[in-house]
Amino acid sequence: MRLPVASATCSPTLPVRSRGQGHLVNLPDAKRPCVCWSVVAQGGLPAQYEVDVEGQGQLACLDCNHSHFILVDNGTHGSYGAEISLRTQLERFISQKTTSQDGPGMSIRIPTVCVVLEGGLGTLNTIHSAVSRGTPCVVVAGSGRVADVLAQVAGLPVGAITVALVQQKLAALFPETCEFTELCVLQWAKKIQDIVCSRQLLTIFREGRAGQQDVDVAILQALLKASCSHGHGGHKNWERQLQLAVAWNRVDLARSEIFTEERQWKPKELHSLTLEALRTNKPDFVRLFMESGVRLQDLATPDALQDLYSHLETKLHRARAGCPEGLPGGWQGVL
Repeated sequence: MRLPVASATCSPTLPVRSRGQGHLVNLPDAKRPCVCWSVVAQGGLPAQYEVDVEGQGQLACLDCNHSHFILVDNGTHGSYGAEISLRTQLERFISQKTTSQDGPGMSIRIPTVCVVLEGGLGTLNTIHSAVSRGTPCVVVAGSGRVADVLAQVAGLPVGAITVALVQQKLAALFPETCEFTELCVLQWAKKIQDIVCSRQLLTIFREGRAGQQDVDVAILQALLKASCSHGHGGHKNWERQLQLAVAWNRVDLARSEIFTEERQWKPKELHSLTLEALRTNKPDFVRLFMESGVRLQDLATPDALQDLYSHLETKLHRARAGCPEGLPGGWQGVL
């Protein structure tokens, strides 16, 4: 896919200046020679990039709301979808990494979610690719086109998602598009069926719906639902759900989705997460864990206390370093 960008580069990153600040990230292909275009004659570094949506035709401009860009070029021009395979592999790679912590704190696998707003065939291919690799998707209903097609059929049995139904949805939601060929409709129907088959990876966000006032809630719910899939099992599944809730500081979802009659927690199972809640100043979770039988005196081992005080000392040091005139009022109150 070729984007209307001022330059290409062999360096790891190239700063771009427009209405927002961003960086182009280059991932060189060892099988292909790297072609460099000088940008010095066009204004030097950072490169000047003008957003010109009106004059690009079928091409796409860089979005100034993003901080970094990865440009993928397979040698074609004006053809969308070259990035889908790389995007999916990159998301999968990132999701297998864990968050880093100073000291013995909680580390969790980095969550990845595909959020779908509007979109066309390329978006459908992206969703299909993401789901096939186990990445949960949040579809924003009411945003148009592909997102609305999926939102309208997600609750149907797979057998009810027929070619005729898909053709009807396409005609209603893509009125500006020329008539879809029979082969294209068949391909859309098959991919939509595959996506809906993985219901544990599909979450429909409807604005204003009870319990879904915020997209971040829908994203966390998608992660919680995905962790219940066949790829996770037993105690590890429940622990990952609770780790995510603690990391996002959503005690409301922990109470409604995790601390239920379906799963009874033993106090010992909550010890490490209680220490994490203390380390990261999440009193609502400490209260929840104490309600579930955790006794703080059972956690007051020399190692645990040393870790908590060391963590507090590190935070105080950072606060002093970032505030030359003295500690903020909140910290002074604590001291």
